[in-house]
Amino acid sequence: QGGVWKTIDGGLNWTVLTDNLGSISSGDIAIDPNNPDILYYGTGELNYSLDSQYGDGIYKSTNAGLNWTKLSPSSQTGTYTGKILVDPSNSNNIYLAGNNGLLKSTNGGVNWLNNQSGNFTSLLINPDTASILYASTGSSTSIIYKSTNSGDNWTVISVISAGRRTQLAISPDNTNYLYASIAGSSGALLGLYRTTNAGAN
Repeated sequence: QGGVWKTIDGGLNWTVLTDNLGSISSGDIAIDPNNPDILYYGTGELNYSLDSQYGDGIYKSTNAGLNWTKLSPSSQTGTYTGKILVDPSNSNNIYLAGNNGLLKSTNGGVNWLNNQSGNFTSLLINPDTASILYASTGSSTSIIYKSTNSGDNWTVISVISAGRRTQLAISPDNTNYLYASIAGSSGALLGLYRTTNAGAN
C-alpha cells in the first residue's frame, strides 16, 4: 500500500516514484528484461484479505520510473493485480494475471485481450521456451492452467477442489520441474506439489 520505490545505492536510500498516481496499492511490477528503463506497474493487491486495497489499472514508465502513463482502467485489466510478465523474447508481449482473468498485450500494453476469465494469482513463463506459460487461480478452487502458444489459449492441467490460493514456481535448471504451493480453505497450507513432466502429472 505504499507504491513503487527505487534505490540506486543497494538499498541504503529510497525514493518514492508513484505518489501522484491514481492508486499506490501495489499488486506487481515488471521490468522489461530487454530494456530496464521500461517498467509496468499493476495496482491493487491480490492478497484475499479483508484489508487488501483495490487499484485503478496498469501503468507504464519508459524512463525507469520518473514518469508514468496509465495504460488501462481497472474495468479492463482488473482492480487487483496478481502478476505481470514481459516476454523476454519479444518485449511487446505483456502478460497479466489478476481478478479479471489472464490478459495479453502484443503492443507494449496499449491494447489488451482477455484470453481466460477467472481470478488468477500466479503466472510463470518458461525461461527456455517463452511460448509456454503457466497460471493458477486464487480462490474457490485451485486450478492450474498451461499455455503453449504464448497465452492465446489456456488448458487446465490440475484441479484440486479443496485448494484455494495457489502460487507457482519453475526450476531454472530443468523447466519440466514446477512447484505449486496450495492453501486450503482455512488459509493454512494444504500441500506443496511438484511436477517433473511440465504439468502432465
